[in-house]
Amino acid sequence: MNLPEKDETTFEKALNELEKIVEKLEREDVELEKSLELFEKGVNLCVFCYSILNRAEGKIQLLTEKLNKEIKLEDIDFGSEIDQ
Repeated sequence: MNLPEKDETTFEKALNELEKIVEKLEREDVELEKSLELFEKGVNLCVFCYSILNRAEGKIQLLTEKLNKEIKLEDIDFGSEIDQ
């Protein structure tokens, strides 16, 4: 499977390319061989995008856990902020 080079392709570029592929595949004038090539490229782009989203989700979870450990709701004095 040929995944895009991570240094060259951003999530946004991959998603944009994937949208273009979908538009091409939705046309009825695409030959079967070209459709298969586009489909394969689209699958590779999906895998690439999914891996980026999966890493981002993991990072968000770690940061959220860190925040929850460092800041506890009962440690915040909401009363003093309201009085000011």
